Amino acid sequence: MIGQFIKFNLKIFPLYFMVALMQFIGLIMWDNETISYVRGTLGAIAQVTFFLFIPNVIYAIKYRQEKGVLIGLSSMLPLIPIPYIIIAVIMKIVYF
Repeated sequence: MIGQFIKFNLKIFPLYFMVALMQFIGLIMWDNETISYVRGTLGAIAQVTFFLFIPNVIYAIKYRQEKGVLIGLSSMLPLIPIPYIIIAVIMKIVYF
């Protein structure tokens, strides 16, 4: 079931890309104070994770009869924010 969740998330990759682009633009427009950058970025990543976890919950509800749905759903939660954390770290190193 984990593989099905990964395939589903690859299908909604344009949504991930759009959110990453919005984060990239927001980070460019940010001021260069380290504490406010970290606090704002962590808040944005938490909101993005919640926003992108919703399609996974809907997918899990749709296939709730299959075995391993909760394991697949819970394994996707830590994987969702990884690209955004990488973008935030790279932007902090390069831009600020």
